[in-house]
Amino acid sequence: MKNKILLLIINFLILHQINATQIPFTQDDKERLIRLEIKMEEGFKSLDYRFQAIDKKFEAIDSKFEGIQNQLNLISALIVTLVAGVLGSVAYMWWDRRLANAPIKEEIETEKRKYNTLVVALKEYSMNHPDLKKIFDNAAIL
Repeated sequence: MKNKILLLIINFLILHQINATQIPFTQDDKERLIRLEIKMEEGFKSLDYRFQAIDKKFEAIDSKFEGIQNQLNLISALIVTLVAGVLGSVAYMWWDRRLANAPIKEEIETEKRKYNTLVVALKEYSMNHPDLKKIFDNAAIL
């Protein structure tokens, strides 16, 4: 605790001594400060001009990126439209073929029933006629 108080007193004395000693400020120092201030203002103006030029370049780059983004949006919209068109065409073709094939399927079923009826009739007929049964057996029809 004593060490802390001693350090505080020493710091206070050193800071008081530094503040107590004043450095004389000459006319030459004032002129230097004015020249330095003028140079700093010119430097800041130059920096400001450079930052404005950089801002303009960034704005140009931003506008180019916006143009590219617009093109990408257009391309993606075209791709979506194309895919939707292809899928719609495929769906329409499937639906149309299904409708067009329905009467054909019905006709095929009718012909199958007639064929099965004919086969049953021929089997029954071949039971009474052995020569016809022999022909069907050799041909492996029945």
